[in-house]
Amino acid sequence: MNIILEEGEIICPVCNGNGNLKDSVYVCGKCDGSGKVDWVSNAITRNKKRSSLDRINVRMIVSHLKSLVNDLQFEPVDDITMNTLREMMGNYLTTLKDRKAIDDYQISRPFAGGYNFDVSIKLTRSIEVVKMNIMIK
Repeated sequence: MNIILEEGEIICPVCNGNGNLKDSVYVCGKCDGSGKVDWVSNAITRNKKRSSLDRINVRMIVSHLKSLVNDLQFEPVDDITMNTLREMMGNYLTTLKDRKAIDDYQISRPFAGGYNFDVSIKLTRSIEVVKMNIMIK
């Protein structure tokens, strides 16, 4: 990975410019995965505490849910499409729950007839809950 440093920036001393920590599962807390920090941040900031939200697997789950929405982008936005999307997201999250990747999830439609979903995912071995709003345009 080639890193282009601008004036006042240095390669992250925690991850050595890699962006991930040694085990490659957690994003570096010092540089937030960019591999570089400015010298002021390097001098005054400490490493952030690790969070389950930093895990690459969580980013993959969110990315996959977004791709499900993109798969239906040319469908008419009506109740049939919304129910299909809810079923697709539910099947995917149930598979993850069965494989112990997540503890629990909830999919709700805040407004009947609305074109968005609130998705909450309870992560394994964490008290954190990933909450996102998925909207169909």
